[in-house]
Amino acid sequence: MDKFWIILLAIALFTTLSFVFFKVIRSFTREKFGQKWLKGITNKLYFWQSVIFMSTACTALILYLMKVGNMLP
Repeated sequence: MDKFWIILLAIALFTTLSFVFFKVIRSFTREKFGQKWLKGITNKLYFWQSVIFMSTACTALILYLMKVGNMLP
């Protein structure tokens, strides 16, 4: 039962971080490169790849710090 809650926490963290990174990176990209940049398929792939990578890395880091801090079983 403990693993269920840890997995649920990880999914919630990943989803939340993905949304936050999406909003921040999208506004930065629009400001820096313009809306036209986001329309290319290779640029979209690069954009989503970076969002998923950063969300995964931050989720893993947060879960690791919670494990080290004895907040997780």
